[in-house]
Amino acid sequence: MNGPDPQILLKIYEGVLEMEKNDPADLTAVELKTVKQGEYFYRKPTAKNFYIRNHYNRKSQFNSFANYSCTNDTTGAEIFLKPSTIVWID
Repeated sequence: MNGPDPQILLKIYEGVLEMEKNDPADLTAVELKTVKQGEYFYRKPTAKNFYIRNHYNRKSQFNSFANYSCTNDTTGAEIFLKPSTIVWID
């Protein structure tokens, strides 16, 4: 056999598609403050990308409100969300 087995490639491809599926019925809505540091969450139930909750920033003279730093795992973009923000977890 000179090339890769097509059946194995098909099974790998199907496995990747299954991992990327995001069924809104399987997600639970919670406040961001209940998500532990380093855990994954979605901003919306139908979102394709997920975020990782990072550290907590206290309210200060530079920040008008306390917030959590969150990083998009796909793009690396960082956003800051209030602790009361509703997010979805598996």
